Amino acid sequence: MKSFHYKSLNLRARSFRLLRLFGGNDLQLECEILEARLGGEDTIPFEALSYAWGNPATPYEIKLNGKYLAITDNLNVALRSLRLEDEDRILWVDAICIDQTNERERGHQVGQMGDIYSQAEQVIFWLGHTTSNVDLVMTALKQLERLSQKEAGCNWSLSDKRWERLWFETRPDWNEQLCDRLKAGLRELMQRPWFERVWILQEVARARRAIISTGNWAISSPIFVVAPILINVIPDPHCQAVLEIMPGTSRNCSWWSQKRDLYTILRKFRRSKASDPRDMIYALLGIMSCDDTDSSSLQPDYSKTTKQVIEHVTFVLFRHRHCYYSDMDNFLKHLPKIIPKAFTYLVGSGRLQDVLEFLQDRGDGINIRTTTLVAAASNMLFGYEIMTILCTRFNISITEQVVTAALHNTSCGDRILHHFIWPPNQRHTQLVLNLVISAAALNIGCARQIFQYLQRQHNKELSDMIDAAISSLHARCVAVGDTDTSISEAKSMQLQLMWTMEQQLMRFFEMNNGENDLEGLKTWLHQRSIV
Repeated sequence: MKSFHYKSLNLRARSFRLLRLFGGNDLQLECEILEARLGGEDTIPFEALSYAWGNPATPYEIKLNGKYLAITDNLNVALRSLRLEDEDRILWVDAICIDQTNERERGHQVGQMGDIYSQAEQVIFWLGHTTSNVDLVMTALKQLERLSQKEAGCNWSLSDKRWERLWFETRPDWNEQLCDRLKAGLRELMQRPWFERVWILQEVARARRAIISTGNWAISSPIFVVAPILINVIPDPHCQAVLEIMPGTSRNCSWWSQKRDLYTILRKFRRSKASDPRDMIYALLGIMSCDDTDSSSLQPDYSKTTKQVIEHVTFVLFRHRHCYYSDMDNFLKHLPKIIPKAFTYLVGSGRLQDVLEFLQDRGDGINIRTTTLVAAASNMLFGYEIMTILCTRFNISITEQVVTAALHNTSCGDRILHHFIWPPNQRHTQLVLNLVISAAALNIGCARQIFQYLQRQHNKELSDMIDAAISSLHARCVAVGDTDTSISEAKSMQLQLMWTMEQQLMRFFEMNNGENDLEGLKTWLHQRSIV
């Protein structure tokens, strides 16, 4: 019999395919492909299947519209378990309903998968085969489900004590061995490959109603979500994040109801797995918050390389296209480390608005480093504005590198340095003054400008600090003169000392209203170790 070939979908409309799984118990699975439109009045009610693809080999075949289509082992097992004996079942199954060889169609269908899962009557979370321990767990959870339905228990919060009462009724005389088997069975289910697959996140998050299915068992998602609490099993962080977005009351009480921007979702689920690395991004687009407008430019496009996708995501998240990592694994693994690097890059740029927006979106995850402050102090356009924001919002430490960068900023370095010094009681004022005076002696950047400005400030505390800085400079000059240094170093120190003396003389005459008091001048200079 001939192989099945797909007919083209209308990609200008919201078209998609459905699978009719014919009822029966024959060895051969028989199906039919139907074309439908999302939101159409004549769309047949359907269920959507969420499963792990598993081994990509396709050793099994189904009969589809009278022809044969190869499928994977996992899908073969799932369809056989889901097939009803005496009635058909309408399903949406991505591996069958999307022509996987057509890149344009894949991109189109991936873009509306979130809507497909949200419009399904229910989503089936297929976890695979069953075992004796899994059977034990599902038996107990099925009984809990029946009891909870009598009391509208599916609307209870996870912390509601009534869950414990009902759970005790399902196992009043269970011994320790059975309890251990329960834990082993639940751990086995939560470690199934389904939880790792990146595509299930959209399928779980967009589902209005869902059942967890394994073998011939099926229980509602709220029952499965409460199971770890009742059985006393702690899921790993990734599995717990998946449980929190399953349909039920837990979804409305978790992080899901608070923040679902692209960065948060990537961090939560960066340990997911995908056969195509680009899907680590594309699979998450359908579950972001509607108000995450910055990410709206991201659309599934399988004509792009993985590096191009990473560059686009970097631009969306960090407002520039510098590619820190070219492979998806490293990009996601080091995502938190990119924040300070990206912020430093923006701070050094001339885009003040981007800096403000970055702080608004990612401010909680930023640790201000010396490299960031150096970039701000070097920014000729908005260095003062950016540094003011950083000093106001964060508890920063001013280092010699930062002051040096500001000294070389001839555009706004003087205002930045004044920000560091004023008021004079700041913990780094003396450090800044020492560096400013040393640089002023060598006529570096805006050092003289800022020093002359400071000298005009009539503030005793600041004046005392300036005197201390000058005395410190003089001591270093004397020390250099007593050591075997190079001529250039000695000359440099002499220039510093000469300029310092010049400034001290200027200050003396200012204090004495220009009077020619030679003895007073000698005394004043001697007190300051200048002569």
